[in-house]
Amino acid sequence: MSGTPAISKPAAADLVRLQHELLRARIDRARRLTEDQRLAEAFDLTNGTLRRMHDGAMAKVASGDPLLGWEEVRRGLFRLRRAQSVVPPATSQSVSR
Repeated sequence: MSGTPAISKPAAADLVRLQHELLRARIDRARRLTEDQRLAEAFDLTNGTLRRMHDGAMAKVASGDPLLGWEEVRRGLFRLRRAQSVVPPATSQSVSR
């Protein structure tokens, strides 16, 4: 048996409506922010992402040493950069055969 229960069509429609309302509220809020506030939010998001990456790296290396976690984060970012230079951008046309 699958781990996810089926959702009814009315419930799915309600969920989609709620998602749209939440997105609209986020967009409206963002439009009211000043440039400085937007920049501060961008830094907050980036810092939060880095914290989560470090938490994941710490779990991966199974160490209590934060420096080992940051080394693992750097290795992961390096792998992403290297992969980005190998994989063509999503905007490029793919070749179909």
